[in-house]
Parts: sequence; C-alpha cells; structure tokens
Amino acid sequence: MRKTNKAIVLDLGLTGYGIVKCLSEKDIPIIGLHNAEWKPIANHSRFVEKSVVLSDNNEEIGRTVSNEETLNSLLDIGKNLDEKGVLFIASDYFVDFCSRNAEELSEYFHVPISSKYNIHEALYKDKMNEIAKKAGLNVLKCEIINRDSNLEEKLSGFPELTIVKPANSLQGYKDRMGIANTQKELYKLVDEKFKYCTDLIVMEYIPGDGTRIEEAYGLMLPNKKAFIPFTLKKIRQHPTLLVGSGTLAESTSQEDIREMTRKFVEELQMQGPLHVEYKRHPETNQPIFIEANYRIGSNITLSAAAERNIPYIHYLIATNQQISMDEKSIPGIRWLEEHRDWKLVESGQITKEQLIGEYKNVKAFSIYNSRDPEPFRIETMRNPFRIINEEYIKSLANHN
Repeated sequence: MRKTNKAIVLDLGLTGYGIVKCLSEKDIPIIGLHNAEWKPIANHSRFVEKSVVLSDNNEEIGRTVSNEETLNSLLDIGKNLDEKGVLFIASDYFVDFCSRNAEELSEYFHVPISSKYNIHEALYKDKMNEIAKKAGLNVLKCEIINRDSNLEEKLSGFPELTIVKPANSLQGYKDRMGIANTQKELYKLVDEKFKYCTDLIVMEYIPGDGTRIEEAYGLMLPNKKAFIPFTLKKIRQHPTLLVGSGTLAESTSQEDIREMTRKFVEELQMQGPLHVEYKRHPETNQPIFIEANYRIGSNITLSAAAERNIPYIHYLIATNQQISMDEKSIPGIRWLEEHRDWKLVESGQITKEQLIGEYKNVKAFSIYNSRDPEPFRIETMRNPFRIINEEYIKSLANHN
C-alpha cells in the first residue's frame, strides 16, 4: 500500500526547489517552510501544496525570524499531519536547527539525526575532520582560529597554499573563502575574513580547479549499513573556478569515492541523506576529504536524472518502504545551475562560447522544469542569465 506521509521541505531556495522537483516526479505531497534572506523560489512551484514563508515586521524575507517562531511554525505543521512527516533539509541553518530541536520535532516528523554525534557540533570543520579521521579517510591539515588565537602558533607549519573560510557555514558560505599563496598573504587574508566571521578555519589547499572535486551522496539503512547510490564530479564552480559552489556537474560511477563515503556514513550513523566532498590530489590522484554536508545539495536534480533519486530514496527509507539496492547510477549526465554559471561569463572568467561548449548532455537544471514553468519564468525576469535567453535553455533541455 502506498504511503501518504507528507514531505516537509525546510528552506525553499534553489536547493529546496531541487528537492521539490525530485519528489514531484514520484507524486509525493509536499509542504514547504522558509525563513531565509534569499527568495523562496519553490514557493512558486505548482508541486508545493502549502508553504509557510516567515518574514519580519517590514515584510522583508530574512533570518530576522527567531528560532522560536520557526520552531512553532514547524510544530504547527506537524500537529496537522495525519502521519509523521519526512523532513528534507536544504540549508545548514536547518541542519543546526533540527539537531538542536530534534526531541520536540521527533513527535511529528522523521528527523535526520545521528545516534552517535550532535550534528550541530559536527558543522564545525574540526569536528567534521575528526569524524572523517575515525572513518579512516585522508584529511587535510587544518586549524580553527578566532580573534583571541595566537596566530603565530596556530598558523605555523602550514604549506604555502592555504585556504581560509568560515569555521562553519552558519557564519558564511563559499563566497567568503580565500586562497593564500604565502605566509604574508595568509595573515592578510585572516585579518580580512575576521571582519565577517568570529571563527575561521585555515586549511591546507590542494592545487587544481573544480574539475578535481568529486562528491558522493549517502544514506543509512535501517540495519545501520551505508547506502551510497550516487556520485558526481564538478565541471565548473562559482564565485571562481578555484573555489566555490558547483554550477556545472556530471554524474559518475567512482568506486573509491563510494567506499570512502560508506565509511563516513557508517561512522556518523545519521538517519538522513548527506553528501561528502573530496578533491583528488594532482600528483597521486588520491581523493582527499574536504567536507561533509549533512543535508541535500543544490545539484540534487542530477541524482534523479541519473536514475538514483536521492530525495525519493530517503522518503522510502524513512517511511519503511522497499528500495532498490543497486548503487550504480548512470554516468555522463550533466546538471546546470543556470544563473551562477552565467556569472562566470559576466566576471570574465570564461567566454560565452566556453560556457555553452560544455552543455552537451545537460539533462538536469537547477531552475528550469518543463512541468513547472513559473519558478523559471520569475527567475529569468529577475536575474542576469536572462541574457542567455529563456528559449535557449528550453531548447537545450529538449535537445538533450
């Protein structure tokens, strides 16, 4: 008998909309909750039967909404459900939020929590590295620093190439990263980043652009064994080709990445989807652990295009339904984030010809969906990638 548990998507931005598109392919009923500063694009989707968008007194969407208001709103949704809802987390804010409020939420929802670790603590890169080490993964040298740290002591011993970024994503995303080539540049970069963040991580940087970065999605089965049905690699990223979030990616079938992620998932013991990022060393080709995201990522529609629909698999596991145990996805399929990929042209990092030259076999999109045209229409009116032309994206989707 088909289950009717509702999916509750937490954060209706681009990642949340990706989750909506994946679940809509399987006709899963969806409710959304949003409280972030970015626009709730999924709020315009015909597949979301109800959405709660929290805003401040000035009617501007932002994270000025209190945690208490967010919790009360989510509990109100839960109290009106006939069966336990399945939570789908689309931002690190909600990773932290659900971990801290798991006890109250568990009465009404299937909550992605770990039986072994506090996930809100594991958002910090040093704790993340500790878990990866216990899982037997290769990790990079890193140090957490704050304004009171002895920088001479903390920063000694790092190689020439280092990366500086917020210690966890609640203090800033990849647009606040920076790479230093010398010790002098490192001190300057640390001083600059302290203007935005109270805690920073300084980490050894592996040379090479985003094409050396690979990811794997994993889930934990009821028998506490890991299930790793989907791997991918980046083709391009933004704000720069060296550091940032993926804008063009391709499905793969990499066994070494799969097995490393299996170890991480079984060490973490979290009841929910996560994706782990690695970078291959240019000399050894060995995958090195970069970070884990205890949630679904923005490229999630690629999993559905590669016939390993991660949100749907999570839904089936959470509601005790049978899943296919085949871990092999279809390789060679590409995913495009239409807006930010175009920004690489605007910033002069690539040409329009280079941009479009990589679009062969793009079958998954961040925004475009022929079954759900309104979100794409709204974004093309608001964002610079309308220059690419709405009809071009449509023809690309139809051609591939």
